[in-house]
Amino acid sequence: MFDLNSPSNDCVRVNTGKYDILSLQTEQFLNHQVKERARSLELQFEKTQSIASYMLLGSLAVFGISLLVGSLFIHQLLIPLQQVSGASRSMAAGDFQMRVKVNSNDEIGHLAQVFN
Repeated sequence: MFDLNSPSNDCVRVNTGKYDILSLQTEQFLNHQVKERARSLELQFEKTQSIASYMLLGSLAVFGISLLVGSLFIHQLLIPLQQVSGASRSMAAGDFQMRVKVNSNDEIGHLAQVFN
């Protein structure tokens, strides 16, 4: 480690009257500090890149799960509603023979049973 207070043969001491300047030792110390800070920043950058990669993978997983849930929602809710809607249009046109398949025991299934 560097000690700015110890005399060194490699150090040039310049007396400006008010301050003593230790040129070589100070330069070595500053170079060491810059290198340490650069290493620290590189490690932080690598950690940030790793976190960003995990966030991207997590976002893609959430997106995929959302698509799956959305398609199940469409299949379970909207398709039976479309069948009831189509049957009601047929009845409005005078076709009273139209029947709706009842596949569930929920509100939409009850609506289809009442409709039949």
